[in-house]
Amino acid sequence: MLNKNEWISGLLEDYKRDLNEKKINLDDDYIKFIRFGQWRIQQTGQGILAFITNNSFIDGLTHRRMRQSLMETFTDIYILNLHGSSKKQKKAPDGSKDENVFDIQQGVSISLFVKESGKTGPARVHHAELWGTRESKYAILSRSDISSIQWAELQPRAEGFFFVPRNEANKAEYMKGWSVPDIFTLYNSAIQTKKDALTIHFTRQQLESVLKDIKTKDPETLRNAYDLGPDGPAWSVAAAKKDVMQSKGQICQVQYRPFDLRWTYFTGNTGGFLGRPRADITSQLLQPNIALATVRQIAGVPDLCEVFVTNHTMTDRSMFSTLGTPYLFPLYTYTTSDNTAGTLFAQTGTTRTPNLAPEFVKAFGEKLGLTFISDGKGDAKKTFGPEDVFHYAYAVFHSPTYRERYAEFLKIDFPRLPLTSDKKLFAKLAAKGAELFSLHLLKAPTLDSFVTTFPVSGTNTVEKVRYDASRKKVWINDEQYFGGLPENIWEFQVGGYQVCDKWLKDRKGRTLSADDIRHYQRVVVALKATIRIMAEIDKVIPGWPLP
Repeated sequence: MLNKNEWISGLLEDYKRDLNEKKINLDDDYIKFIRFGQWRIQQTGQGILAFITNNSFIDGLTHRRMRQSLMETFTDIYILNLHGSSKKQKKAPDGSKDENVFDIQQGVSISLFVKESGKTGPARVHHAELWGTRESKYAILSRSDISSIQWAELQPRAEGFFFVPRNEANKAEYMKGWSVPDIFTLYNSAIQTKKDALTIHFTRQQLESVLKDIKTKDPETLRNAYDLGPDGPAWSVAAAKKDVMQSKGQICQVQYRPFDLRWTYFTGNTGGFLGRPRADITSQLLQPNIALATVRQIAGVPDLCEVFVTNHTMTDRSMFSTLGTPYLFPLYTYTTSDNTAGTLFAQTGTTRTPNLAPEFVKAFGEKLGLTFISDGKGDAKKTFGPEDVFHYAYAVFHSPTYRERYAEFLKIDFPRLPLTSDKKLFAKLAAKGAELFSLHLLKAPTLDSFVTTFPVSGTNTVEKVRYDASRKKVWINDEQYFGGLPENIWEFQVGGYQVCDKWLKDRKGRTLSADDIRHYQRVVVALKATIRIMAEIDKVIPGWPLP
């Protein structure tokens, strides 16, 4: 006989069928409550369910079968989206502040599911939304009922059954572009460390000290010393110790957050020191290489296609804390003389080839009227190379008008790259993308022309980070600050992270070195230039669709 948890899990299978997703987030308690309530209504044949819950199910990509199932069961569904997600950091459509009705980070919705006796689905889906301050939402809710709210009836389509309005005016145009996974031959999601306290460190010296501890201490001592908690299904202290003791590994840097490199240890073994080291991708990035990083779903962030570049591997939280795992698309793949691809360490006889799908290269070459070369850059008159393609794509994906025009589609899948037949436009965009690459890899020669100051001597200890917009200062303690930091740069985000804020807060309690202070000021320069170049990219583009 099934216990309660097994029975609920069985019910949830209706929400998970045929999703073909690597990661399915459908085990939250609120989803279990909705599924149980749905089952009860199915038994009685009529009734009403009313919930105030996390609103992720109304537009989440992995919730599409859940929405389909609800439409099949009920005759009317009412969704009042109260927004308020601090994770998505949305503002109201008029640019004003949007707040949660509760003291939580997740956005909220009120949902009514109605099943009339004798009637069958699909349900009619009604939608309304509230933006603004908590007080304004309370005021509206207190004087409203289901009859007074202005509902808009949606027509959810089979591709996603979304319970939110969608503007698909440019869908046909957008779908002509190449999806990023179709452009590249090899790609994978970022690494999962499982236990950052043991596996990720600010300095190489700290990591080396940890590796020494692993070799000399027993698993329980390590667990207590590093506050590791219980083992999980994909990682254990004993397995991590065994991996370090028995495997040949390499100390390397990892992109932990935007503009924030840390240190870790790669052996390439799943379930070892790192839970999921993604050896196929990581091995490629231990060679001289770069990779495009993007996420499959932008999780509702408006007008934003999240793309970054790295010359290191990444962690699965390097672009969003909870809203999306980055996928890495290396520029080149390395193969040894014995045809072994993705080896962990460089070997004699290793060669590299562009990691671009032949079909894509052929299509783009024919459209441009250029011949593809297999390494580096072409002259954009007769030839183009893999680096030109990377730079061109990077520029397009950073175009504000691209993000705005295709916002609806960027929320639900990898970005698509429109191709151009205009050689001059291709060259101009590739040049802008190259500038962004140099900035985001912190290799641009202009980065040491600081726009900020750090004028006050002191402990350099990050105690409490606070920003004063009127004075353009970000304080790290009561006496010391970075001065001359404009508000638009302070607020600039890469992925779901407000870079200038996040970098400092991650170092709370630490003493900033001279290199740390210089690094922070270089990042500010990079962000300022990024804002400028993004605007310049839109000036280069004559219109949409691209000619």
